[in-house]
Amino acid sequence: MPYLVLVLGLVLVFLAAFMLGQKREEPGGERSNSEVMPPLAGRETETVLQLAEMVESALAELDEKKLVLQNILSRYEEHRAAIEQRLQLLDRLQDRQAQENGEAPGNESAAFRLHRQVYALSDQGASVAEISASLGMGRGEVQLILSLRSPRS
Repeated sequence: MPYLVLVLGLVLVFLAAFMLGQKREEPGGERSNSEVMPPLAGRETETVLQLAEMVESALAELDEKKLVLQNILSRYEEHRAAIEQRLQLLDRLQDRQAQENGEAPGNESAAFRLHRQVYALSDQGASVAEISASLGMGRGEVQLILSLRSPRS
C-alpha cells in the first residue's frame, strides 16, 4: 500500500511538471518583463535619463526652497514674538499712565476715544461740519481737536 501511494504521488508530480511546461510554451502563458516591454532604443534611453535628471534637479530645488521657507517662517515667528512682547509692554505702560492720571487701567479716557473718532473721520475725508454733526460736537471743538493732532511724518 505505501508503494502505491508513492507511485501515485510521483505520477502526479510528473503530470504537474508536464502541464507547467505546456503552459509556458502557449502564446497566452506567462511572459517576462522583457517580452511585455521591449528594450528601449538609444534615443529613448537618453530621453528617460534626461527626464530622470530633470526630476532629480527639481527635487533638489524643492528641497532648497523648503529650507528657505522654513528659514523665513522661523524669522517670522521670532518677529511675531518680539512684537507681542512690545505690545504687552505698551499695554502695561498705558495701564501705568492711566493709574497715574486717576483712570481705570485698561480703559481709554472718554476724551481720548473722542479724539480718536475725530481723527478717524478726518482721515476718511470728512469735513469739520460732518464730523461735528456725526459726533454731536461743536465745530470749534472739532477744529481744536484737529489742531492738537501732531503733524504726520
